[in-house]
Amino acid sequence: PIPWKQLTPSPEFTVGVLWDDIMVHPHPPVQRAMREAVAKMTSAGIAMKDWQPYKHAHGMRIINDLFYPDGAAAQLAALEASGEPWLPLTKEAFTRARKMTAAETWTVNLEREAYRTEYRMLMKEQGVDFILCPAYLGVAAEPNEARYSAYTAIWNILDMPGVVFPTGLKVDPDLDGIETDYKPRSAQDEFEYRAYAPEKFVDAPIGLQLVCLLHVAPLPDRSI
Repeated sequence: PIPWKQLTPSPEFTVGVLWDDIMVHPHPPVQRAMREAVAKMTSAGIAMKDWQPYKHAHGMRIINDLFYPDGAAAQLAALEASGEPWLPLTKEAFTRARKMTAAETWTVNLEREAYRTEYRMLMKEQGVDFILCPAYLGVAAEPNEARYSAYTAIWNILDMPGVVFPTGLKVDPDLDGIETDYKPRSAQDEFEYRAYAPEKFVDAPIGLQLVCLLHVAPLPDRSI
């Protein structure tokens, strides 16, 4: 236990805006919510600047390794014993897992620590205290249809606290039509792009996410 700290609110901070993680493109309702949030925060006098995602694919490769270093063998055995079916997001995670030796696990742990330090130092260099970003590529997915987790999982691997909050906005087919001219970047991006249909999500609430930089000392130089 530690004493409760009463903080004094201050407008002296900068919010980085991560519009897109460059792996899977957010759906139109989330894009609209991001634009409106940025406009309101700017009008309130909050300093805003665009934030380019730093090596998020690299970070997700690390987290896929460290979530299931035994290649998800323990989880697969439990599923087989229970007779429960795989949910799509579970299958997506398990099929990305690889079985590692103890030495390989330690190597990935060092990669994780280096990535955390790089990301934090980059935020400090650019004067970014918070990152505003999507919490998911769209609004809540249809039951059993969620497959993409990187908009939240990346902050797990970076050990940065985040909060998902309601925007008060809802999906409106007149405002959130399909981007007919969008060119998907990958098979995964195309799958998620084609999963969006505004009529399926009418009036669904739209949430966003705010992530905070933890001010910690950089790691010592392990090359010595």
